[in-house]
Amino acid sequence: TLDLNLNAYDVNMVKNRVADLSLAGDVKSSSLSTDSTINYAVFEVIGDEKAFINNVEAYDGVSYVEPRMYAKASEVSNDPQVINQYSLYKSNVYAGWKLTKSTNKVKVAVIDTGVDYNHEDLASVFGDVKGYDFVDLDSNPLPDDYASEYHGTHVAGIIAAASNNSIGIAGVTPNVQLYALRALNESGSGTFDDVADAINWATANGIDIVNMSLGGGCTASGCAVLQAAVANAYANGVALVAASGNSGADTIDYPAAYPQVTAVGSLSSKDSLSTFSNRGSSQELVASGEDIVSTFPNGQYAILSGTSMSTPLVTGMFAAVLAEKPEMSPLDVRILMASTPDDLGNPGWDSTYGYGRANLFKALASLNGVKNIATNSLTNTGAASLDVTSITTTASWIVPLQDTIALAPNVTVDLHFIADPTNLKSGIHTDKVSVNYFQDKSASFDAELVVSSNACTKVTDIPLSECNALERLYISTNGSKWRNSDKWLVRSRACDWYGVRCSEGHVDKLDLDGNNLTGELPEAIGDLPFLRYFYVDDNALTGGIPASINKLSNLTYFYAYNNNLTSPLPSDWSNLQSLERLYLYSNSISGELPSSVANLTNLKYLLLHGNNLTGQLPENLGNLSNVVYLYLNKNSFTGSIPVSIGNLKNVERFYLYENKLTGSLPSTLGDMPSLEYLALNSNNLTGVLPDSIGRLNKLRYLNVEKNSLSGTIPESLYSLTNLERIYMSENNFSGGLSANVGNMTGLRYLYINHNAFVDAVPATISKLSNLSALDVRYNGLWATDSSTDSFVSRFNGSWTQTQTVAPTNVSARYKVSGIEVAWNPIQYTSNDGGYYVSYSTSSTGPFKRVCNVNSKNTNSCLVTGLDSSKNYYFVVQSFTLPHIGQANTIVSNFSVPIQYKK
Repeated sequence: TLDLNLNAYDVNMVKNRVADLSLAGDVKSSSLSTDSTINYAVFEVIGDEKAFINNVEAYDGVSYVEPRMYAKASEVSNDPQVINQYSLYKSNVYAGWKLTKSTNKVKVAVIDTGVDYNHEDLASVFGDVKGYDFVDLDSNPLPDDYASEYHGTHVAGIIAAASNNSIGIAGVTPNVQLYALRALNESGSGTFDDVADAINWATANGIDIVNMSLGGGCTASGCAVLQAAVANAYANGVALVAASGNSGADTIDYPAAYPQVTAVGSLSSKDSLSTFSNRGSSQELVASGEDIVSTFPNGQYAILSGTSMSTPLVTGMFAAVLAEKPEMSPLDVRILMASTPDDLGNPGWDSTYGYGRANLFKALASLNGVKNIATNSLTNTGAASLDVTSITTTASWIVPLQDTIALAPNVTVDLHFIADPTNLKSGIHTDKVSVNYFQDKSASFDAELVVSSNACTKVTDIPLSECNALERLYISTNGSKWRNSDKWLVRSRACDWYGVRCSEGHVDKLDLDGNNLTGELPEAIGDLPFLRYFYVDDNALTGGIPASINKLSNLTYFYAYNNNLTSPLPSDWSNLQSLERLYLYSNSISGELPSSVANLTNLKYLLLHGNNLTGQLPENLGNLSNVVYLYLNKNSFTGSIPVSIGNLKNVERFYLYENKLTGSLPSTLGDMPSLEYLALNSNNLTGVLPDSIGRLNKLRYLNVEKNSLSGTIPESLYSLTNLERIYMSENNFSGGLSANVGNMTGLRYLYINHNAFVDAVPATISKLSNLSALDVRYNGLWATDSSTDSFVSRFNGSWTQTQTVAPTNVSARYKVSGIEVAWNPIQYTSNDGGYYVSYSTSSTGPFKRVCNVNSKNTNSCLVTGLDSSKNYYFVVQSFTLPHIGQANTIVSNFSVPIQYKK
């Protein structure tokens, strides 16, 4: 069976298309639905369904064609339009049905435009007494004009349209007897006096709940008749639910604004407050109110939006609660619904969402004392509707509260389960939940139940909550397989358990490093509020750090390094202001470094190296004003180094190597007076070494190798006499070493290989008597005296053969075909390269390149195109092409200019 959705404004076109398809013999049967909202046709296809779809989709005016999806008869009703009732999923109505036990009938009055109580989806919920008409003053509350007085019929259907009757829609609850109280006329308006009369009628006739999807301007004392009727009804046990209003105002309409009335705002399908919905100090609950399908007069159905639609959704939930416990007062019901919603917006009550979105499942679960409820979400990410045919498990301890679900595209619902630990041993129990859908397809997710023992009932030396947290830790990390679990869950003194230390009746230290902990750290860790030292390093823990870690305001040392942690770090660390050491290195932690970590101003040691952290370094990294060791190396951080690092006045070791950092080094790098070790190697940094680096007077170790830094070495660097190791290899540095390098007498290691230095090595380098390693290979360096050459050769025996330097013995002579420039080849390296020949009419240049020789073994070049009768000056440069360890071409200085004369 196929649904064909056609142009909503061209009914004749729909009819013609249906006739065409029927005559062509493509369909066995068809039905047509047309109204002011949606026009569509349904076909039973003969033959190839896919070919039929392709054919029909080509018709002008056809929006889409799709296979009709069916919901099975279960706690989700078989009403054909239930697929469009997303509001029932949002407020967990279907899951609530699973908890419904009573068949009591709750009397609900709808004060509105009257109700078509003969509608096929409403007739069963009306009794012999239909209500009253306060406009025409008779006992027949049918609308006078079905075309204009549709509002009340739509509202009534949301509350209590019959379900599982294969017709139309499903109301919130079947446990209702409806009464229509017509107080609004054909134009949809009426007087508050008529509304008050309707309320008084409801009070006198034993009505339990009054729905008022209406409202208007008034004052707290300006509508005395209405106010008196509301107060009297509430005092006599009538619950009143009313619409907040549709003007988008910051005040609630009356009667919803009265304190005895539950004011209901409207939500969009994305759970934001509808743009038309009022808000204000009287807002109590919200519910879905946009694009709500419900009953319409004359057996029709239609889609409307407004707080008029969200209000009956809450009224229906009130009725479902009262059906379970009729003895509850209106205040009892309000308190229950206000304490079990889905909190939206700011935590707790707020003027936009009130207490939150009404949730029938949560209300009934609380009412009936249902415990161990677990929830997981399910989203239909496809473009078509999704028919979940069953939800199954293999274990007896987990019971799904839904069987079938009909999901429209892009709708998310909560799946609810009851976990029953009866007959289960203490420990962790796992199972797989399968969600089965169209054509025998399925998806699954894991379920886990942790069953505690009774050990903590015997423990008296620490609070029960702390003992329970220890037990959860034991169970979650497979305590039975620990290397040492001496006395755990056996002795009545928890402070005697292996690795547990107590102070003044509370756990203040857990020392479980290297103890074969597996599994995951539980959220219950947050129930150890006096914990100061927590050591779980050198284990095989998986998962991540629980968010509850932020509750441990006394935590001082936390070691979890050398594990298998993978999940991102919790976003909030703001309460851990006592934390001094955080060691999480050598894991596989993913995600970004939360900015809240950088606000731990007492942190002295932050070791996060050897993980999979990504994203940019927090801009507020400099807030770690007391940090001494900051190890962020061996991750995948990107972006630039924050300027705020200049505030790290106490940092001694700052490691950022082996990341993916880019950009230039900030000048604030020089504002860290305590810095001794700086490792920035193996990134993608560019720019120059800032001159401010010369202010790091305590610096002993500098490593910037394997980046793309350029420029010359700042002269200020040579003033750092405490420097012992400098690693600058594999960059694009140019210029040369200053003669002041000889002042760095403490230097033991100097690596400047694979750069673009082109200069004479200063003779003062021989003053570095403590030097243990020197690498100057693959540059354009040379020695001007044998003593310097000998000193460098002690560390690089063939260093001169790796330099890109200018050739010697350059000559120029006349040839018939041009001017031949010759030189001695430079055999300085086996890497590819060659020579550039340039000329000028002046010995001081500028020189213009006239010859490019791509062979190091070549010793001459014939220059043509010049007037060989004139005088010229020629120079030759050698060059080395990029190779391993060298990213760019290195070009030597000019050779000594040689004059040509014919």
